[in-house]
Amino acid sequence: MGWGSIIYKALFLLWAVLFSATYAEILGGYTTDYLDYGVGARYMAMGGAGRSIAHDANAGYWNPALLPKVTDLNFSGMTSSLFGLTQYNQLAVSIPLSEVDSISFMYLSMGLSALELHLSPIPSSTPEGSFDVNKSALMLSYGRKINDNINLGMTGKYGMRKVYQKQDSVLALDVGTLIDLGALQLGGTVKNVYTSMMGDQTEDKYEMDVDLGASLKWDPMLFSVDVGRMMRKDLSYYAGVEYDAISIKDVFNLKCRGGWNSNELSMGLGVYAAPLVFDYAFLIRSMSQEHLFSFGLVFDENIKKKQMQNAEKLYNKALSAIDAYEYTSAKKYVTVGLSEYRDLFVLKELDSRLNFVLAFKGDDSVLGNNGRRLLRESLKAFLQQRWDDSLDTAEYLVAKYGGNELINYQRLIESTSRKISKFKGKDMVKAYLEEAMGALMVDDLKTSNIKLEQILYYEPENVLVLKRLGSNYFVLGDKDKALEIWRRVLAINPNDKEIARFVKTQGAAQ
Repeated sequence: MGWGSIIYKALFLLWAVLFSATYAEILGGYTTDYLDYGVGARYMAMGGAGRSIAHDANAGYWNPALLPKVTDLNFSGMTSSLFGLTQYNQLAVSIPLSEVDSISFMYLSMGLSALELHLSPIPSSTPEGSFDVNKSALMLSYGRKINDNINLGMTGKYGMRKVYQKQDSVLALDVGTLIDLGALQLGGTVKNVYTSMMGDQTEDKYEMDVDLGASLKWDPMLFSVDVGRMMRKDLSYYAGVEYDAISIKDVFNLKCRGGWNSNELSMGLGVYAAPLVFDYAFLIRSMSQEHLFSFGLVFDENIKKKQMQNAEKLYNKALSAIDAYEYTSAKKYVTVGLSEYRDLFVLKELDSRLNFVLAFKGDDSVLGNNGRRLLRESLKAFLQQRWDDSLDTAEYLVAKYGGNELINYQRLIESTSRKISKFKGKDMVKAYLEEAMGALMVDDLKTSNIKLEQILYYEPENVLVLKRLGSNYFVLGDKDKALEIWRRVLAINPNDKEIARFVKTQGAAQ
């Protein structure tokens, strides 16, 4: 086990311990991170519920454990005029390091200019000038995928503030985790695990706190809910929804958004036109209204590659499920795979075949046990694209049992595979038997046995074929195999005196 894995497992354990052991203290504390306003117009339009859905360069701010989902170089920026007085700007970049980890850098700034300066203790005194307030922060984040279901991440924050003639700074560390359950994502961040204040004396505190979030992807909708705190306020709840209104392959996408939290209602739009991303949010507060704008660049070749790789993995899982006759599970894998990469052709084809097989209902009363077994094997071969096996078995079933459903199934295999069975219009058993006897005539007993075994696949109780096969093995010197087959004959027809004599004679000889 590598040091990286050990360190991250230790951090994950620390997160669990801190969350459970200090829960009461955390909920009663407060955070004075003066830049904890929120970044990304997309997430602000969804009510600030971004702690499990931020899959871009802003991930380091919301939850650094989301960074492994940002698999390409990604730029993002936002600008806003808060409350009509404060200019707020943000710029971020994410850089993938490998298939399992990524880093991001973020810069934020907030400035207020020409505020009235009152040095007199008298509230209504005449201003003696003006001053500015400047706040900024740098964030460095790292996220790593631990396994298929768990990501961990860390964000180091360095904040700087200058108010009139005083200035201070803070160094802090956040630790985040993400539990990836496919359509369901669960995220959490322990904020201010470590803090250090520097500069002029301040009464501000950066106490440890916890933000939690969950999201559910239900195409074409995305739902997200969070609980957390911002800007020294009490515990707040956030909820948002995103609707994928227009999607044209990988080149254009239009999304509509809405959200709610204890401070505001929000709505917005997102437009992706490769490689440009533009997001707009409109926030409605009791005392003001705000317009937020975000822009970004997404170079998504790696994203497409990863999505295709994920889809291929799900395709292979579906094939394994089919091999175990678990067709419902296979359908689930295919559905998730198509949501990852809808243009994977083999997934589309398999989805179509699964839809047919899951809906297919043979006439059990007509087929009997052996017919049902053969149909089951033919359907499995059809799903696995073993066309010859599927076609030959369907040809046998149609010839023996008939019925419109079987005939339509046979035609579907032919149209899908663009092949026909070599036994089309022939008596399959008779054809195999003729080939077996032809091989026997030239003393090719092994080939004869192969042909006889093929007949027994379709008709396991064909006494004539079993007797011939047993005799072949006896001549070849495999008397144990011959006895095994002859006993099968007696199980079917106990009155076969010839075979009973053979079994008795050879059994006694052993």
